Amino acid sequence: MNGIQGGRWCAVLVGLAAAHGARAETAAWLVEAEGPGAMRHAAVRIVDDATASGGQALDLPLDDAPDWNVVNVALPAAATPGRYVAAMRLNVTDAPDIGRAWRGDVRQGGTLLGYAVAYGYTLRGKSGYQDVEIPFVWTDAAQPPVLSMRWTQKSAQAGLPQNGEGRPNVRLDAVAFRRLGDLPPARILRVWPDHVRYRQDENGSIAVSVQNLSTAAVTGLVRVALAHDLDEPQALGQQALALATGQTAEIVFPFANPGRTYGYAAQAVLEIDGRPVDAGEETFTVHDNPWAVATGAPDQEPGDRELNWQGRFYGIGATDAEIEDCALTARRQYTTCAEFFSWSPGECFDLAPKEPIWVRGNGGDLLRSKRELQRAVAALHRQGIACISYVAQQAMGERAVAVLREKPEWFSYSAASGDVIDFYNVDVLEKHRAFWRAFDWPGYAAQGDPTAPGWVDSPERWQAFATFWTAPSEAARQLGIIGYFVPNYARLDVVDFCADQVAASADMFGWDGLRWDCGHLNPGTLWGTFAPSLDFAGQPQAATPADVESLTVRNLQRLKSRVRARHPAYVIGSNFGQRDDARRFPLQTAELARDGGWLMDEAACGYNAAHSPYHFWDAYYAVMADQGEHITSLGGHYHPFAFTRTGGKYPVDGLYETVFRLAGKGHPQIPFYNSRTPFGNVAQFSVRFGRFLFDPAIRRVDAPESAVQVNASAPLWWTRTVGRLRDGPREDWIVHLINPPLQREVERDPTSRMAEPVRDASVTVAVPPGKRPTGAWALAAEAWTTDAPPRTQAVPLELDRTDGRVAVVVPQILCWKTVVIRFE
Repeated sequence: MNGIQGGRWCAVLVGLAAAHGARAETAAWLVEAEGPGAMRHAAVRIVDDATASGGQALDLPLDDAPDWNVVNVALPAAATPGRYVAAMRLNVTDAPDIGRAWRGDVRQGGTLLGYAVAYGYTLRGKSGYQDVEIPFVWTDAAQPPVLSMRWTQKSAQAGLPQNGEGRPNVRLDAVAFRRLGDLPPARILRVWPDHVRYRQDENGSIAVSVQNLSTAAVTGLVRVALAHDLDEPQALGQQALALATGQTAEIVFPFANPGRTYGYAAQAVLEIDGRPVDAGEETFTVHDNPWAVATGAPDQEPGDRELNWQGRFYGIGATDAEIEDCALTARRQYTTCAEFFSWSPGECFDLAPKEPIWVRGNGGDLLRSKRELQRAVAALHRQGIACISYVAQQAMGERAVAVLREKPEWFSYSAASGDVIDFYNVDVLEKHRAFWRAFDWPGYAAQGDPTAPGWVDSPERWQAFATFWTAPSEAARQLGIIGYFVPNYARLDVVDFCADQVAASADMFGWDGLRWDCGHLNPGTLWGTFAPSLDFAGQPQAATPADVESLTVRNLQRLKSRVRARHPAYVIGSNFGQRDDARRFPLQTAELARDGGWLMDEAACGYNAAHSPYHFWDAYYAVMADQGEHITSLGGHYHPFAFTRTGGKYPVDGLYETVFRLAGKGHPQIPFYNSRTPFGNVAQFSVRFGRFLFDPAIRRVDAPESAVQVNASAPLWWTRTVGRLRDGPREDWIVHLINPPLQREVERDPTSRMAEPVRDASVTVAVPPGKRPTGAWALAAEAWTTDAPPRTQAVPLELDRTDGRVAVVVPQILCWKTVVIRFE
């Protein structure tokens, strides 16, 4: 559950939490980790320890240990199904705050019932053995639960000392199982909106899965409500429920198009005999422009299976089942918008290929499949995830070579050499042609093409399919780029040709929009020292940077009008490669941002470098807020790249770069989310409360100290990220409260130390003229306090009104919480 607010629904959840958390023990067992009731990997040593319950404990190795089933402890056979807590008794010293962690999973067969993690942030300041608790519900008497403890393999991977002072040490004494009570008669397994993102005119449905846990039939009632932004939940409906013993049923609640944009929570309560016995919640968002709500983040828990679902789509050979699984994984990560990078055979000159398979033009080393791309887009659409096509500025691949021969006047030429920009490699072209001559076309028809007549949808056939694609995929990786050919975008017939390719590609694959990489249809370069590109007659396409910018704006407008004539909702985005591009070329930037355009800040991926002025955290905080305000003030959506494109070097760097990007109104690429830590699921948070992060109508208050005061037990960063959101008579003041990094510079702490939580953060705001305060909330992805689990929630705050000002208090800031004070 993610935090249900408002009236009766809140009371229901609080009551359920209290009931389920009661410690009315009916049975308890202690299983010594060194005893016969535990199985352990050979690298685990038994050591004498007078402080351990049995006088001995397990010393857990840091290196050369597998990630899974290192220590297994089973619930004793005398136990019966019910509600339980398993407590790992651990002694952990010198653990990094949010780096290395030691995790325990409780599983029933292959089903994960619950897990918990020990890491430095929660254990610091404590000594001796501590209980790390795992609540779980055990339902099947035929499969007793097993607690499996695991940890990351190499301390070197976390940048930790290899020996001596500062090297973590972990001992496991025992596992205590406590039975808290009997099973409830039934429970909610899942609350599931059929989309993670809806268009504003799109109908939807909420499915609630309920399981009977009792030995008799169960009748009851399921109620569902929808909560939008910070409003009170509105009842969607209720349906009666009747379940036979052991039965699981899904009840579907349809709803008409929600219309109102940004975040919703679908909230369900299960009632039996007139009293609530379980509740659940899931979030979704609403917007016609997928970039307005773009987010998504895999859990970066080390040791888990690879959760980068996009990697399975990047190439060829994905089965239909794998495609559906990838789409579902993306949905579970709250992905609302996915870009397919560098997929086409020719970029802007070949976006609607006639061939069923091809080698991508940009890179020249990857096989792609029309069928798989179409199925991937369709599968993601079924989850409500928008799909964006990458388009490069250059024309590439064999079709570009053919057009070059027919229409040399369509291309740009270098003033220095007179050659076609950028290069052309005849030898590589011949290697591509040789690859296709040697391709096993009979094998493709028999095993590699699921659309072929007589295809049988069987595991054996799909295994043969995957096997077939191994050899040609490896051979394709030895190929290279045939050439980069820059079109002459001073010519409208070239612009129209590219625009028609974009529209035809949307017809073929179902793209919702594009990101045009580096160039934005520029008739000449705009970065570095200006040197005009020549046309076929040797004349400059544009004589000055101002001419280039003017023609680029014309081309962007032409692209939009031509594509949207066939696809009215199609969205257009691009990127800038240098820090000042967004301000150096204001006309181009304004056109890119217009109508909710997407501007990717690719330069931000290098801000962690030691030579960058932004590798200081305060400077990074400032530039994220400045860039975000500039782009959103033009009506666009800001997308700053993560450090080194994949995220900060240490967990603390990944956490803070994500917080600063989000607080600065940026849609974070590679956001930090690790379920081991108390800092929460920022993708889920962004879906639920995206209005208070991303709405382009939020205007930054540039001199906030004149209207806002913040006082707390320690300094907080907030002055760069105070926003005002006006909506008719309503005015929300948004204050992001950030507990600053301990280190002054980025990537300086391999132990990922975190500052102590800041207590009693008081936020005072002057009441705007003619307004009155009507409510206040603290929005959080992180845990409310250090002793609570992380949870996406909006917690109402008490308002203190004094002399034209209003004040609220947030009890703790672990890393980042957001205060919203509403005036009407």
